[in-house]
Amino acid sequence: MAMDYEKNDKPAVFAGSLKPEDAGPGPGQLHCATSVACDSKGRVYVADYMNDRIQVFSPTGNSCRACRS
Repeated sequence: MAMDYEKNDKPAVFAGSLKPEDAGPGPGQLHCATSVACDSKGRVYVADYMNDRIQVFSPTGNSCRACRS
């Protein structure tokens, strides 16, 4: 989930899905996200516990293989 504090918006899905049936191992899918971090370029790193990986997302929430450089 993400929200703009300055606009007082409601939280919205940033990456993945809130539906349990959408969990999975594919790009952009998550299965038990446990931690989130951001870097200076706005990329978002999500620790995906049940898939044993860290996924990288662009600042807009797209799965981001190319933006790792």
